[in-house]
Amino acid sequence: GYEWGFFTAGLGMLLGLADNAAHLIDKSRAELWVSKVDVKTFDFATPFSRRERWRIESTPGVGEVEEFNVSYTMWRLPSGGNNSVQVVGLDLLGELAPRLPLVSGRLSDLQNQDAIIIDESEGRKLGFPKLGDSVEIMGQRARIVGFTRGMVNFTTTPFVFTSLKRSHQYGWVTEKGSSVIYYLVKVAPGHAVEEVRQAIQASAPGIEVHTRESFAWRTRAYWLFETGAGVGFIVAALLGLVVAGVLVSQMLYTLTVERLGEFAILKALGSRMGELSRIVLSQSLICGAAGLGLGLAVSAGVAFAAE
Repeated sequence: GYEWGFFTAGLGMLLGLADNAAHLIDKSRAELWVSKVDVKTFDFATPFSRRERWRIESTPGVGEVEEFNVSYTMWRLPSGGNNSVQVVGLDLLGELAPRLPLVSGRLSDLQNQDAIIIDESEGRKLGFPKLGDSVEIMGQRARIVGFTRGMVNFTTTPFVFTSLKRSHQYGWVTEKGSSVIYYLVKVAPGHAVEEVRQAIQASAPGIEVHTRESFAWRTRAYWLFETGAGVGFIVAALLGLVVAGVLVSQMLYTLTVERLGEFAILKALGSRMGELSRIVLSQSLICGAAGLGLGLAVSAGVAFAAE
């Protein structure tokens, strides 16, 4: 019980982090994501030419197309140092990008000059900026016009949400404004998603078209299985399960051996082996249930504190 409680806690933490890795994909309303070929994860996409947009829009079955930019850059801290951030450029007139859960400000405020939105939980990393404060991103001025809640990144790099135009100026890979990271596609009514995906894929060389679900899984799988982060979590959880299981089994074995005399008396009085086994099994289940309850209580406390 103890070992399973803590094992499920570790596994739950890992799966929660993996969900964060694909959070923006899951929350989008796009049915298809178009990227440069061989993108392994949402965070590390390669920019490609904006000229591909007309090919996508002219594909039969395509309803809406929106640009969506993601790039890493540097945030200047008040102390003089820098902190890495991930700039997310949104089409403010579009409907396919993930909706931001705002706790202050409005999405329309991003139409103002130099406007950005960050998550309220990232204040410690970014020098505790307040609403209306001006900051420096990649040598340029930015002003905070809102805060989100729960928009955190698996890589612990804070998200900075802004307009498409400003994302080209704040980010590294889209600095000149002639390239795009992703196109979000909404399939027109009456058309099958897979058929439209294959048609877009065939329309232009060097691009890759993912369904929302497949791209989210690819991103999670990258962090879970292709990096040391996920493998380390899994190995640590399994190791804890094995070690705790051995310790608990040894403890139960010792408790049983200490009562051999009492079991011998019960046996002499006519008890069958099945009855004696049920006694030992009942004791094991009671200990296991108590341990599982303790483990879940600790897990709930950790989850509450993490939230």
